[in-house]
Formats: sequence, C-alpha cells, structure tokens
Amino acid sequence: MSSIPVESTDLKKQAAIYGVILGVISFVLGIITLIIGANATGIMTVSFVSILLVYVVPLVITCLLAVRLRRQAGGYWDFRTALSHIFIVLAVSVVLSTVGSKIVSQVMPSLEERAIDNMMNLSIESLESMGFPDEQIDSTVEQLEVQKEGLYTFSFANLIQALAVSLIMYFILALILAAIFKKEQPIFVDDSADNAHPWQTPQDPTN
Repeated sequence: MSSIPVESTDLKKQAAIYGVILGVISFVLGIITLIIGANATGIMTVSFVSILLVYVVPLVITCLLAVRLRRQAGGYWDFRTALSHIFIVLAVSVVLSTVGSKIVSQVMPSLEERAIDNMMNLSIESLESMGFPDEQIDSTVEQLEVQKEGLYTFSFANLIQALAVSLIMYFILALILAAIFKKEQPIFVDDSADNAHPWQTPQDPTN
C-alpha cells in the first residue's frame, strides 16, 4: 500500500531525524565494541564483533531507513533524490557518532586504552602462533601504539580531518545505496484512452 508523499522539506527533516537515530545507535555500538575489545580473550572474537557492530548492523539499519524514506516519498524517487536524502542520514550519523566517540576518548580514555592494549596482546599472540616474522609483528604493534598515542593528542583540526575523510567515504556509500534503492515512477499508457499521445497508433478493434 503506497503512502501519501510528504513535502521535500519535510522529507529532508525526516532524513535528518533518521540520521540522529542512526548516529546514536552507531555511537552505542561503538562503546559496546570497545567494552568487548577490552575484555575479549581471542583476536577472532574482537574482529567478528567489530565487523558486525561497526559495519554490518549500521549498514542494515541504513538500508531499512532508506526504504522507509522512499515509502514516505510516495514509493518512488529518482537517483538524485535518493542520493541527497540517504547522504543526509549518513552525514548526520557520522558527525554525531564521531564527535561522541571523541568525547568518550577524552572523558574515559582508559576504556579505549584497555581495548587497544588487549588488541595488541591478542594480535601478538595470534601472529606468533601463526609463525609471522618479528618484523611484521613489530609493525602491527607500532600501528597500535600510534593509535594509542592519538588518545592523548586530541585537537579540533584532527577532528575536522577525521570528519572530512568519513564524509567522503559515506558519500561514496550514499552513491551506491542510491543506485540500489532508486525507484523511478512508471509511466502507464492506455492505448484506448481518449487522451492517448498523438504518436500512438490507434488499435483497430476488429483486429
């Protein structure tokens, strides 16, 4: 059953509201990921949880919200409309979740520090058990150390840079999702109608 299409301005407001919802969910899932990462006993557990909570769940929710927005638009929207509204959802979401994560890093740095330390130990154990050379293990540890040091070097410029990179990536995602969820309104033509287009050839009822 098709819904009554809402005005373009109202649809953008609804997209922004959905972005807030998605941003809050992403922020909470990020905190849960940190808690699990700080207490996990296996690298596979951390990897699986991170992929599931940080990428898969938000992507599924985004797809559901895109379908809901399209329904509120009357069931149809072209690529441009789909792109603009999906990107609004993603942009609002990434701003909220990124700013929220940075605030948590400053207020509770120990949580992220514990998660990184645990990830470091689990990575070393995993790489050693698989027989990786010391050089590669040292490189992995160095990358995690740099991430850990970033907890104490917060700056507004770094936040803006992180947001800019994220927005570019999410715009690319919005392009992909818009191509998937666009739905052009079909044009139905009744040959027997009195107002048929002049280029249509009338059908002979005796044929």
